[in-house]
Amino acid sequence: METILIVESNTMMRLFLANYLENDHSVKAVKSPAEALEWLEVNEAALILADYQIKNSNEYQELSQLKKQADLNSTPMIILTDNDKSEQRIHALELGVSDSISKPFSPMELSLRVNLALKAGQARTRFQKVA
Repeated sequence: METILIVESNTMMRLFLANYLENDHSVKAVKSPAEALEWLEVNEAALILADYQIKNSNEYQELSQLKKQADLNSTPMIILTDNDKSEQRIHALELGVSDSISKPFSPMELSLRVNLALKAGQARTRFQKVA
């Protein structure tokens, strides 16, 4: 079963995401990008689902490092942004993420975007093995 790494500082949101996604996936949930980087040193994720971090903060820099680590492993990354703020979506795209979802979101939208990102990640991995 594919593992989704959730990076979410809000405890209630982290629990919701983990509980919702673990019906169909293996889930690891952490509260910071630093914890995620530490976990990824010895584990692999098929997808990273991360909360948006304020640009120019230490957490944003860690999130940037997390994205670079994900790129090395061809792992797609989805960012959760607050209240459909275009500035956050732009920063996420500048970071190079696969997708972004604005809070609040429909659980069905989350499932669809997660499944699409996982399929894209699998296709990217197969392509890299062939190339």
